Amino acid sequence: MAEKTQNQQPENDNKPQSDNSPVEHDIKENLKNFSGAEYEQIENRIQELEKEWDVERSLGLNAAILAITGTILGISVDKRWFAVPIAVAAFTGQYAIQGWNPLFPLFRKFGFRTSREIDQEKYALKALRGDFKRIGQSHNKAWKAVSS
Repeated sequence: MAEKTQNQQPENDNKPQSDNSPVEHDIKENLKNFSGAEYEQIENRIQELEKEWDVERSLGLNAAILAITGTILGISVDKRWFAVPIAVAAFTGQYAIQGWNPLFPLFRKFGFRTSREIDQEKYALKALRGDFKRIGQSHNKAWKAVSS
């Protein structure tokens, strides 16, 4: 694995923020809203979460679209457009090595969550639903089960 230099972003910049982050707050509020809800209501929310695009998937699609568009424009309009797929490749490589992409904060502002954050809510809902009997109906216990 590559060693970090002083100029590199910390690896955890793309990880869910700990205690009291806006995303964590939203998840906890969702859990409170579903605490005591009917099985079918919780199942519907879990199905929504299964379809939710995480930030990594969205960044990947964005990279593909920009690379294809830049290549087509480079061929048909002006060779300077080839800078776009080159930049996309550099950002993608940086994300693979460091876990950071310059567009990550922008996608977060648009409301995209990490796959871990989506999974946290999904498994906490499964706990509320009773899939993990020993946790019971407590939204706090459900959150603790998935946040450690």
